[in-house]
Amino acid sequence: SGNGGHGIVIDGNYNAATANNTVQGNTIGLDAVGGVALGNGDCGVLVLGGDVGTLIGGASAAARNVISGNTNHGIYVMSTAGAVTIQNNHIGTDATGSAALGNTHSGVQIWNTGSVVADNVISGNGARGVDILGEAAHANVLTGNRIGTNAGGTAAVANAGGGVWIGQGADFNRIGGATVAERN
Repeated sequence: SGNGGHGIVIDGNYNAATANNTVQGNTIGLDAVGGVALGNGDCGVLVLGGDVGTLIGGASAAARNVISGNTNHGIYVMSTAGAVTIQNNHIGTDATGSAALGNTHSGVQIWNTGSVVADNVISGNGARGVDILGEAAHANVLTGNRIGTNAGGTAAVANAGGGVWIGQGADFNRIGGATVAERN
């Protein structure tokens, strides 16, 4: 937290062999307790090309990242080589998932194919919760997320620009699903 640029960068543009990276259990853009913004000067997490198998978060509470208070997007995925999984994080809220400490722009912005955004709290951000943009943004999946609510889904913690935006050129993306667990 508090860096002049990005908090964490995974950059396969310099080495196409960059793969299977995991970002878990971090507080990015907040103080150590996760209640006061100490934002980075750009994105919380930036993922660039060559990132096959990248996991941000994970199924357990211990794997959860809190990514809030950053000057740009919480998580920005601009991958050319593979899908990224973003799972079980609090993006734009405090560590409890109940109060807004938003990233200045969107919580998650995706410009790639095949990423999965599942079981996150994506709320309180200065723009939209999730952006899926560009001609390379195909077959991404958003399931089981709390977008614009607290972690319990019982109170509003609105994103200033709306919940989910699928932009021009992005197609075959799935928001939600047929089961209750897949609903956002």
